[in-house]
Amino acid sequence: MNIGVDIDGVLNDEDDYIIEHMGEYLFKNNIEVEFNPTGYEDAKYKDSKQLYYDVYKQNLLWDFAENGRVRHGAREIIKRLREEGHKIYIITSRHFCIEEGQDGLRMRKTIKEWLKKNNIEYDGLYFTYNKVNEINALKIDVMIEDSPVTIPRFVAHTDILCFDARYNQTLSYPNLTRVYTWYDIYKEITRREVAKSDR
Repeated sequence: MNIGVDIDGVLNDEDDYIIEHMGEYLFKNNIEVEFNPTGYEDAKYKDSKQLYYDVYKQNLLWDFAENGRVRHGAREIIKRLREEGHKIYIITSRHFCIEEGQDGLRMRKTIKEWLKKNNIEYDGLYFTYNKVNEINALKIDVMIEDSPVTIPRFVAHTDILCFDARYNQTLSYPNLTRVYTWYDIYKEITRREVAKSDR
């Protein structure tokens, strides 16, 4: 099976990092903004989207990219899936990742170093702002994704394992299955393989 894997929200927990570190920044700088915990990325800070980009995307993101914790079970399950013959394609649209300038070069290098540091195995790594292209070109059988923005764009092209999060609760499609851990992901992929072999 060809498996697509997103990074932010899937291999790591970016949402908790944003809440904790943006919260610390706002507190220390005595900034009051209306906070929406179920909003996705800049939608967490109503009428303060520019603040989010200025503080998180331009500053905190670099710390997260270098030091963000890998989700429990991710490296173990990916290794096991590859040992069983599945192909793992990491497909990310993280901020800066396809830019040509210094920030783009730095982010691509940082992502590769983070994957190596955390012993995340993969068969291909793709930087894109339109995952549909990679999903189709790589013939992805199932995409592991969390984003309420990108999932609707490619739900017609492949099956989705939606990593459950505060911000994606309204997503519902016939070919979307909600997962809560990397162990759930392994069980679901195994179930699909068994079902395919029984046909």
